[in-house]
Formats: sequence, C-alpha cells, structure tokens
Amino acid sequence: MKKRLLALALFAAILLAVMPGAQATGMVCFVGVNNTLTSLSGSGTPYYENGALYIPYTAFFAEPGGVFAAYDEAGKTLALSQIHVRLIYDLAAGTVTDEDGNMQSVSVSYRDGLLYIPATQAASHFGLSVSLLKSEAGYPIIRFTDGSQTMGDEEFVIRSETLISIILENYGLEGQPDSENPEEVDPDNPPGEDDPPEEEPAVVYLAFAGEAVSSETLGHLRALDLRATFFLTAQQLREDPELVRTMYVEGHQLGLTVESGSTDVAAALREANEAMDEAIFCRSVMALLPADVPEPSGYWTIREPETALTAEEILMDPVEEPQLLICRGGVLETLETLVQSGASMPQLLETSQFSLPEAQKS
Repeated sequence: MKKRLLALALFAAILLAVMPGAQATGMVCFVGVNNTLTSLSGSGTPYYENGALYIPYTAFFAEPGGVFAAYDEAGKTLALSQIHVRLIYDLAAGTVTDEDGNMQSVSVSYRDGLLYIPATQAASHFGLSVSLLKSEAGYPIIRFTDGSQTMGDEEFVIRSETLISIILENYGLEGQPDSENPEEVDPDNPPGEDDPPEEEPAVVYLAFAGEAVSSETLGHLRALDLRATFFLTAQQLREDPELVRTMYVEGHQLGLTVESGSTDVAAALREANEAMDEAIFCRSVMALLPADVPEPSGYWTIREPETALTAEEILMDPVEEPQLLICRGGVLETLETLVQSGASMPQLLETSQFSLPEAQKS
C-alpha cells in the first residue's frame, strides 16, 4: 500500500511539473527532444548573453531525458530532477546545488516575468546536449539530444516544419487577415449575402493502437494540446511502462486490445489489465477488438473495422453523428488533416456515442 501511495504521489509531482507556468510575451518557441518536436513551451524567446545560451525553464516541461522541472516562484527555487540526478537552483542566492551537495554560482534572469537559466550548464548535468535552431519561418526551436537521435539538426528542422505549421494554425498564429490591406468589398454584393451556410465541423473520436502507440505520437498530441485514447496490448504495457505512465499523467485515456487471431480473448485482456495495474495501478474495461475474435463479457467493446479509412476519406463523406477513427500509423498526416479541416476531436470515453464510417463496418 505504501508503495502505491508513493507512486501515486510521484504521478502528482510529475503532473505539477508539466503544467504550464508563467508565459512571457514575444515569439512562440518550440521544444524538441531527440527526433520529436514535443511541446509548445510558451512564448519565451531564448537568447544568447556573453556567448551563453539562456532558455526559459518551461523548456524542461518537455521532459528531455526524463528530466522534470518544478518551479517555486514564492520560495525562489527551481528543481530539475531525474531519478538519481538533480539540480536545485537557489534563485535568491544565485547558486545551484547538485545531488552530491556541490554548489556553484549561476546566473539566471527574468524576462517579462519568465525565468531563464543557462541551457548548457543545466542540460550537460543530465547528459544532454542542447542547441538553438530556427524554423523556416524564423521560430526558435530548443532541441535537446541524448545521443540516441537519428537526425541531424538540419534534417530535424525540415521534418518538423509540418507539425510547426499545424501548431501555429491551431493556435491562430498563421493566416491572420492583413488589417493594413483589407480585401476590397463589392458594394453590390456585401459579405454575408448569398453566402452558403457554414458547415458544422466534423466530430472525430481519435484513438491510437499498434505502432501509433509511441512517444512520438504523445509528443504531437502534447504540442497540439489534445487528449486522446490509446489501446495497448499486454506486451506494449510491459515493454514500456514509463510511456504508459506518461500517457496517464498527461490525461490520455487508456484501454486494452489484443492481437488479431487471439483464441483466449478473456485471458489476453486479463493479462493486459494486470500489466496496466503494474504500471499505473488502474484497470480498464475499454477494449478494442479485431472482428475475428470472440466477444468477452464485462468489457465496453469496440469492434475494429476490417478496412480502415484515412482522415481524408472520413471527412470527404461527413455525417451528422461523431465518428471513430482508429489510427495505427501516419499520425502526423492524420492530425494535420483533422486540424486543417477544423474538426473537433473530443476524447473517446466509455460514455461516448459514435459510429464507424460506413465503409469500415463489417
């Protein structure tokens, strides 16, 4: 019991660490970890001073290398911590102390009320490298790497452009009308006359399974401030419990699934629930099942379509009721299509009412 309480307390601490803090005014700044653009860090803009890169402490909300940030504004302290490694900043004294009690001076600053710290000094203590990149449109990207990245900085920026465009559009930062050059208005046909009625945005419940259950998907959702539902097998739950815990802490719904052709579905779901309990001390009655497996009792079951449609195909034939889209790959393309269409993406819950697109029904 004590072990569970300790773990739940850790979840609460992680949740506090990833909550947005104060945001400065200025240009939007993005954060990347290894190969993934993971977070919109607020609008604090990194800068160089005397050759040193200073970044807003909120960049660590992306949890690079498992490093968590906890800022006590009233107590004038900042804690960056890993499992066995930490840095404690005494902002009033201008010092930073590591896990061994070693203390050194540190220069921090505040811009528009947001705390900035020396990037290299902080990142290197946790075995990370940090660099400041720039998107094609000039937006700064703080990139943390731990040596496991497979892309160089140039390729990473190129690969991130699509997601950056989605995020900017989602936050209303692109495509704003030019107030200095308003469009000419035809006096004989003023706006609003004879305009076709606006269509209601599509409502799509988005669920992830298979290869789409990944830290990369989680990063995309975090960057777009979306909550989704993940369906995991017992093997996925046991192979990466840290990923499962992060999904849970960040507010995503977790359900169960089994491989196609499973003969003992009840046993497979029971094993998955045991693995979920080991990871987050919770169980689920939500089950995504292939069409070819028998129906178990005691679960809220979704039958997976035999033929999966893409987001484009679903949006081409809109219907009035919400629809379920199960994504197993092409996550970025799917999110781009849904965001650009203005689709509403509520979280799939046990009480959600939806339909599968006609072409997907068995």
